[in-house]
Amino acid sequence: MRPKFLALAFCWGLTLLLSGCNTTAVRVLTNYETFSKLDPKVRADILRGRVELGYTPEMVRLALGRPNYSSSAAAVKGGYDVWSYTALDVTKPTGFDSHQSGYANSTPTIFLGSVTFRDGKVIEFTNSFAAR
Repeated sequence: MRPKFLALAFCWGLTLLLSGCNTTAVRVLTNYETFSKLDPKVRADILRGRVELGYTPEMVRLALGRPNYSSSAAAVKGGYDVWSYTALDVTKPTGFDSHQSGYANSTPTIFLGSVTFRDGKVIEFTNSFAAR
C-alpha cells in the first residue's frame, strides 16, 4: 500500500508543478523531445536560462519562456523580431494613489532584457541572457 501512495503522491506533485509554474525545468519537461535532441552544451545553457547567437526561437522559449512583449520590423535587408522580457517590480508599492495619473497607478515592471531574431536565429541579445 505504501508504494502505491508514494506513486500517487509523486504524480500529484508533478501535475501540480507542471500546471502552476513556468520555470526552465517545467518548460524542458514539457518539451523534452525537442530538448533531448540539442547539443549537451546548448542543453546546459538552456537549463541556466542563457542564450547564444544562432539559437532558434524554440530554444530561446525553452531557456527564457514566452516573451512578455514581441514586435516585428521590416527592413531593406529583411525583417527582424524582438522579444522583450519584463518582471513585476515587487520593491515598489502598488495600488491607487489619487494624487497620481493612471499610468503611475499601474503595476511597476522591470525590464529584464530582449532577444532579437533575423531569419529564425538570434542575432542580438542583452548581456543578462548571455551564456557564460
